[in-house]
Amino acid sequence: MLLHFGAVDQSAEVWVNNEKVAAHEGGYMAFSADSTEVLRPSGSQELTVRATDRTDASTHPVGKQRTIVHTATSGIWQTLWLEPVPSEQVQDLQVTPDLERVTVVPKVTGRARVELIVSEPDGPEVARVAGEAGRQLRAEVPRPSPPATARSSRRVSPAEGL
Repeated sequence: MLLHFGAVDQSAEVWVNNEKVAAHEGGYMAFSADSTEVLRPSGSQELTVRATDRTDASTHPVGKQRTIVHTATSGIWQTLWLEPVPSEQVQDLQVTPDLERVTVVPKVTGRARVELIVSEPDGPEVARVAGEAGRQLRAEVPRPSPPATARSSRRVSPAEGL
C-alpha cells in the first residue's frame, strides 16, 4: 500500500502503526511512502504525520507568505491518498538507449527476476531478455536505425515463471 502526499510544508515525517515509513523535505514537492510491510493483517491502521514549518528560521523558499496580503500555510496542503499496489511491481527504471541496444536497470519489489521486451511502436516484438532485478538487462536491437530506435517501446515487468 502506497501513501502519496501531494505536498507537505515544509518537512514531514510519516509513521504507520508506529513504524517510520518516510521523511521528506520540500514544501512544494510530492512524495510517496510504501507502508506494505508495517500494515496489520486486519483491523484499523494508524497514520501519523509530523509536519514542521520553520518559515521564520529557515532558508526554505516561502513565496508570498511573508507579505501581509497572504496567510502563511503549513502542514499537509495538497491531496493525500492511498494506492493499493501489487506486491510485485517495477518501482524505477534506468534506461540507456543507443543505436544497437537498449540497457535497462530495473528496481523491482517482490521478485528477483524481471523481463524486458522491446518492440516497434504498434509493431512486433524485436527483442526479449530476462534477468535479475537491479542488474543491467541488455537487449540487442536487430537492424537498428536512429528513427526506429528512438521510437521503440519498452516494457519491463516481473518475470512470470522464471
